[in-house]
Amino acid sequence: MKTSYYSLLILSFIFTLPGCVEQAQENSAEQKPMVHEQGNAPMQLELPDNLAGVLRQEMQLLEKGMGELLGHIVAGRSGDAAAVALKIEKSFVLKQALTQEELKQLVGLLPAEFITMDRKFHSDAGALAAAAEKGEFRTAMKLYTTMAESCLACHSQYAAQRFPKLAH
Repeated sequence: MKTSYYSLLILSFIFTLPGCVEQAQENSAEQKPMVHEQGNAPMQLELPDNLAGVLRQEMQLLEKGMGELLGHIVAGRSGDAAAVALKIEKSFVLKQALTQEELKQLVGLLPAEFITMDRKFHSDAGALAAAAEKGEFRTAMKLYTTMAESCLACHSQYAAQRFPKLAH
């Protein structure tokens, strides 16, 4: 039963990933990140173009990393899985591309709940890296699933315009 669950999860991810990337690329130039304010109704967050662009780039690289990570986990490539998970934990772009002032500005514009979700996501990536290094692939897969569910929750809450089928 567990094997078929993981197989179904993997197949569904593989078949939906290209559509997500395509949708994100189509909308990336015209959409800006969302902020959740009252109830479940998201509101548009107006970010300066430089911050919105870097955030979009970060999300696209995270999506790519999640795809690579899944492949490494299911193939039992512990070193590769750990390396990708560590990149995700440390963040691909934001910390490297933004000055300290821009990072502070971004944090000030994002809702606290978004930041909490983001920190947990990156923390889970670190835990996944540790599990992968030890060859604990079932634990790594559970953490991967948790991370993917975090992506879904965040997109449905903060990017409903970009991903309307995920809206609450």
